[in-house]
Amino acid sequence: MPPGSPELPRRYDRLEASAAAIERQLAFARIYQELGSMEAGWQRLADRIRRTVEDVPHGSVRIECAVGETEVFADPLLELVFANLVENAVRYGRHLTRVRFSTVPGPEGSLLVVCEDDGVGVPPEEKERIFEQGVGANTGLGLFLVREVLAITGSSIRETGTPGRGGRFELLFPAGSHRSDSSDDRPCTGCGGAEAAAEGACAPGRSSDRVRRV
Repeated sequence: MPPGSPELPRRYDRLEASAAAIERQLAFARIYQELGSMEAGWQRLADRIRRTVEDVPHGSVRIECAVGETEVFADPLLELVFANLVENAVRYGRHLTRVRFSTVPGPEGSLLVVCEDDGVGVPPEEKERIFEQGVGANTGLGLFLVREVLAITGSSIRETGTPGRGGRFELLFPAGSHRSDSSDDRPCTGCGGAEAAAEGACAPGRSSDRVRRV
């Protein structure tokens, strides 16, 4: 192909897209290999959510955290779960202004960790399909991995939001896999200073490489 050919830029674009796709698949393979390879343990929800806020870019979107002192028994990759939920909300929410984490009692002694936002929501026909591998406008791997990480310790996730009013993901932790030292819903302090902590919100975060993205 001669220099200056109008086809050259298009060919470079295709090569870059192919390279990016390969990198995403390699990242997925690395994380997938780690599933279940590390010992599960008790993790404080507020700490995991706070780290997600610090690591995942979310611009002016407000992250609210009302999970008290709740701990859950989960795989060490639990942080990846919260990171993907926040990233998806920011990426697909369109007019999104907030993401809120909270806990509510579930059936038969279980606990629901709820992540809800005020974005556009998920269409009814997509509520189950979004958890399949390869589905999604970005990599199609994030929510598939979320479900896999939770399943390691017998937990699950589903989307129950109302289209047009926002997304709502319910993470179910069975009886015996959650505990709390406090009955109140104190915010995850340390995300945005005293003012943000008093309001139960986390300030806009900065980006780092600590949370792996797929």
